[in-house]
Parts: sequence; structure tokens; C-alpha cells
Amino acid sequence: MAVGFVGFVTSRLTYFLTASGPAGLEGAIEDKGLAAFCADVLLTPWRGGQVYYGGVLGGLATAAALARFVAAPGSANPMARVLDAGIFVSLWASALGRLGCFCAGCCFGEPNARFGVSFPPGSGAAIELARTHLMHDAFRPTLPLLPLQLVEASTSFVILGLLTVLVRRAPRPGLLFRRGALLYALERFTIEFWRFDMRGHLGPFSTSQWVSLAGLVALAAWWLLDRLEGAARLPAPRIGL
Repeated sequence: MAVGFVGFVTSRLTYFLTASGPAGLEGAIEDKGLAAFCADVLLTPWRGGQVYYGGVLGGLATAAALARFVAAPGSANPMARVLDAGIFVSLWASALGRLGCFCAGCCFGEPNARFGVSFPPGSGAAIELARTHLMHDAFRPTLPLLPLQLVEASTSFVILGLLTVLVRRAPRPGLLFRRGALLYALERFTIEFWRFDMRGHLGPFSTSQWVSLAGLVALAAWWLLDRLEGAARLPAPRIGL
């Protein structure tokens, strides 16, 4: 329960940070007051406005910390085992969350007459396109937009299926997490190029792409450390005379 709560709070905070920056977050707190901001914004999941990466990072960090302090003495790699379980939860959250995004009309892709989907009047896509003056108003269907929400949901389900097959073949804790996180980071980095909704950007990439790149670097470092530790555990070769 604590992991889910922290994940939700961090997903909401990162949404405000990426949507309006630190100044916007500070302004919202000043306008509402801290207590009202927490009650009206952080504790109202039905209003939407969440960042998947923020929730996953907050939730997994909380779970790993709890595993470290609550694990039974002598248990092997409790944090890695928690991460292995957490990757399944986070991918389910990604898949179901993107289905919710499609129903709400947010997180949409570029205009595309051949493969696009027209979202109804009053949807998140209609409101955002009207706000950016790409539509006259939000009370009419949108132009056809790529349903990237369904693409990402389908990809998350595929990764879940692959990890389920590999559960019995993972030789050590942490390997399932690394494989799942690698596939998701590559998918998310790629799909962001076709996103058309307003979101945080820094230089040539979106915020989510930068997070994906940071995750790939961290996974590469983890793999390298594993290789070095494995080499150090190998017995020294005997030299015959």
C-alpha cells in the first residue's frame, strides 16, 4: 500500500513539474495553500494528470528500500527480487494506464489520415488541440491522430508475455527486471518521436526520452558490474611447472 501511494504521489508531482516546471508547481502550491494542494491535486486520481516514469521510479525506490530494511537476515539479493516482481506490476500499470489514456484522449500521436483515430468532442485531445489553436474549438471531433496509447499498451503486454516465459529461465535475481526495463526504455524512447501532445522537453528530446536514456545507461552499468563481479569470483588459473 505504501509503495502504491508513493508511486501515485510521485507520478502526480512529476506531471506538474514537466507540465509547468518548478515555478508552476510552486505557483499552484501558493495559490491553493499546501494542505489544499495535497488534498485537491495529489489525492484525486480520477482527475488524471500523471507521469508513468515518475510513479514507477518512486514506487520501485520505495519497494527496494523497504525490502532492504524488512528482508529476513541472510536472504539473497532482496532488492533485486523486489525489482523482478516490480517490473511486472509496472508493465501492467503501463498497459492499463495507456488504455485509460486512449479512453480519455490524452497522450496522442501525430495527425495521420491513414492510421489515425478521431477523438470525440470534449476529449483530452480535442481540448488540447483547441488550446493550441489547431482546432477552432473543443466541441467537434479531432482530426485523425495516431493512437500511440494502444501501441504502447500492446507493447507492454508483449513485454509482459516475454518476461512470463523467461521467469523460469532467469538464473539470478534482477535479470528479469533488467530485461523488462531494457525493452520498455527502448520502446518508450522510440515511440516518443511520434507523440503530438504537449509535454516536457529538454533540447532535442522529451523528458521521457531523457529518462529512458538515463535508464539505459544505468542498466548498462549494472550489467558491467555483474560481469566484473562474476570475473572476480572465478578461480585463478593454475599454472603448471
